[in-house]
Amino acid sequence: MGRMKAGKNVQFRQALIRQAVAGVDTEDRYWMETLVARLTGEKGIQTIPAHVAALAAGWEEAEIEIARIVRRSNTPDEDPYKRLAIDGLSKAAPEFGRRVAKGEIDTDEIFLRVVLAHLFRRDPASAFQMYTIDGAVRALARGMQTTVQSFVSSCLGHYEDDEVPKDMWGYVVVLHDMVGRSGYLIPRGTDLMKEKLARTRKELEVIIGEVDDITFANHATAAYVESYVRNKKFGSFAKAMAPVLDLIGHRCIVAYSRPGGQGFHTVIRVIPTDDPYEARKIVGGMVEVALHDQFREISEMVRQAQDRDDLHNY
Repeated sequence: MGRMKAGKNVQFRQALIRQAVAGVDTEDRYWMETLVARLTGEKGIQTIPAHVAALAAGWEEAEIEIARIVRRSNTPDEDPYKRLAIDGLSKAAPEFGRRVAKGEIDTDEIFLRVVLAHLFRRDPASAFQMYTIDGAVRALARGMQTTVQSFVSSCLGHYEDDEVPKDMWGYVVVLHDMVGRSGYLIPRGTDLMKEKLARTRKELEVIIGEVDDITFANHATAAYVESYVRNKKFGSFAKAMAPVLDLIGHRCIVAYSRPGGQGFHTVIRVIPTDDPYEARKIVGGMVEVALHDQFREISEMVRQAQDRDDLHNY
């Protein structure tokens, strides 16, 4: 709270924290929400640093549990609350909304805002509550001395008690240009999807000539990212990718995807395991993925700086 200049001085903050924590039961699922209320009560501190302080306390007290809640909030885009939250955040923070509309925002920035709205049970229709959530995410670096991308990666990296469903056979991580990373568990392929892939290959080779398996796998992955992932048909993407993995000869891969002059292009890298559970733990340490995460952080910092310049010049 000191780094965020919340409260009058150190003595004030220490007394406020002792008083606030004394009435909080950490066994309660929503104790962080209660802590915010107590920190911001009469003669308390501002609501944005209170949210960051509560999140920091939650991470210190129950890191694995908070990470689990965050992962379970990682719902498909069809989730009604997610749509409402993004709409509410866009209205409460116009610069955020503009970049969402243009697709020029890191996906972790969107994800964490929705997660915190879930975590603190905030009303998407309340401009003040959504403004507070947006402000808390922006204050994360100052308050918790971490980046949004690093915090999200820490949460998604806790798989201690998350079993992979038995019908899941592979794992694909898609690196989206410089704006995101997403992972998909892949079910075992069906004969129907294998036949569809074979037809696609014949149609492609009529146009560009005969290609080897890896080249075709890159073409097919790029087409599926463009057709399914960009249109938020994640289940269709997972089913379509199983025969592609069969073709490559590896069940777990990273696909770096970027738009080009003639549609999307991908570069495939193999994750050195055929176990989806292990793949989820390994992938963050791969050089390609780590560098992509760093570039995303830098790109997001540049875009946020541009936001501030635009607001200053307005």
